Amino acid sequence: MELMLKINGGLVFVRRYDRVDAELVLPEHIKQVEGAFERGYFCLRGKGDPLEEFSDPLEDLTKMEDTEVEGVKRFSGDHRRYSGVFNYLIWNRELIEEIEKRLKRR
Repeated sequence: MELMLKINGGLVFVRRYDRVDAELVLPEHIKQVEGAFERGYFCLRGKGDPLEEFSDPLEDLTKMEDTEVEGVKRFSGDHRRYSGVFNYLIWNRELIEEIEKRLKRR
């Protein structure tokens, strides 16, 4: 089973679920979808706010990547001090610009 979001007229792959995750994790992700469109991002894993991820030093492999839909980015990475992996889909343009600015400064 897969979760995809329709953003900017295109489908963006979010995550693939096995049988166990489909029962345990997928319902929580579906609950998050409604609020995600108001915020302009979807938190798949992390602190819940992409800017909060900068509160701790980030690993060098932290990155912002394009997705299959124009205007939608995938922000993912890890923290240096503790194992705190994060993964977001972001389509709020101002938020994308702020994250890219912060990534350049580190």
